[in-house]
Amino acid sequence: MEITATYWEARIKTYGFHRVTDLCLFEFTLDSFHISTLGHALCQMGEEGIPLVLAYSSGTSQGLAARLVVPRLFEGPVRDRLNEKIYSGGEAVGSRVLPVEVVFFYGPHFGERYGIAEAALRALEGGGIHTTAAACSVSCVYLVLPEGQSEEAVRALSETFEVPRAFSRKSGG
Repeated sequence: MEITATYWEARIKTYGFHRVTDLCLFEFTLDSFHISTLGHALCQMGEEGIPLVLAYSSGTSQGLAARLVVPRLFEGPVRDRLNEKIYSGGEAVGSRVLPVEVVFFYGPHFGERYGIAEAALRALEGGGIHTTAAACSVSCVYLVLPEGQSEEAVRALSETFEVPRAFSRKSGG
């Protein structure tokens, strides 16, 4: 017999929000027969020390709509690798680069509960903040935002989510 338990909090607990700024988002569509080429390009970037903040994709009628978020400092090298490995054969179409920021957070039992990402998106929508993308990885929620919106996003999220506070202890003298 399998037992499943769920619970919901009025204010969802999180371990805090993390902001990553000065990023760029590469968006492109890749023919599904050439997905391994993207894998090779990502491996080469890793070997060259090019950090990947976030990667996500979805299937389309044209193949794979891929997104890579990297520090803006590495925009040129990433563009070079994609041009060299993917675009040289003409397989990729619809490429563009956008300035973005990422907010990510995790909390107790996020991987075992539903509705966490939905609550985050609702909080941002209520604050009038546009989300470029949202991605989840077990217990972590990643929000890709247009450049300059991560600080405001954290404020809006803090109204819905409980953020830990640091307590200082006074020692008796």
